[in-house]
Amino acid sequence: MRVLIYGSCISRDSLELAPRQGIQLAGYSARSSVVSAFARRPTDLSGASSQVRSSFQRRMLEADAGKSLPKVLRSSPYDLLLVDIVDERFNVLAKGEERLTDSPALRESKFLANRAAGWRRIDSGTDEHFDAWADALDRMLNVVSGLPTRVPVAFLDAGWATSIARPGADHGQLSHAGRSPEAANELFARYREYFCSKIPQGQVIRPPAQVTVSDPDHKWGLAPFHYVQAFYDFVGNRLAEIAKGM
Repeated sequence: MRVLIYGSCISRDSLELAPRQGIQLAGYSARSSVVSAFARRPTDLSGASSQVRSSFQRRMLEADAGKSLPKVLRSSPYDLLLVDIVDERFNVLAKGEERLTDSPALRESKFLANRAAGWRRIDSGTDEHFDAWADALDRMLNVVSGLPTRVPVAFLDAGWATSIARPGADHGQLSHAGRSPEAANELFARYREYFCSKIPQGQVIRPPAQVTVSDPDHKWGLAPFHYVQAFYDFVGNRLAEIAKGM
């Protein structure tokens, strides 16, 4: 089963850290809110992306600005689309019909340094952001459902970890960008509920609380979405179950 990922490291790490026979990565799109990815007009970065040191982040920024996701969904060979919404934590910038994900790469590019006029911020979690997100999600699901061959969409419905797999660890370390995991889970609950209402429940991958724990020794460092191995094993096993049923 060829899996195309639109999401974040929690999906990508699941395939890498919990490989399962017959399941392979078909592609990976990240660091892009679906609000931006399905905006009606691309944004010309005017070469600003060259300032981004990481080649991966540079590519993701260019894809976000260029609105390449719809084309990827229509033209890439894949058997399952795996989605998570961790990157919806980023705010969205808006100017007319243009949208950009306010990612670290965008800030590093300094694209807005001399172009701030006309752009405004849509804060993640607000009603405006949620409404725009739900509309963009519907359009994304319509693209996938309109493919010549049926391709299921799986949703990795994972909350932010509220505990660390180390006795005595300071859980305050799990706050990210000024947001506690508890606050994030409350903020994004309606996003997760909405997504789950749009696909068959057998395609929802929901890791239990006992594995939704942050790993202090994770290769990407401590964060509320860098989990213990048991989390990735759960996701890998669920992907194998989905593959078996296809």
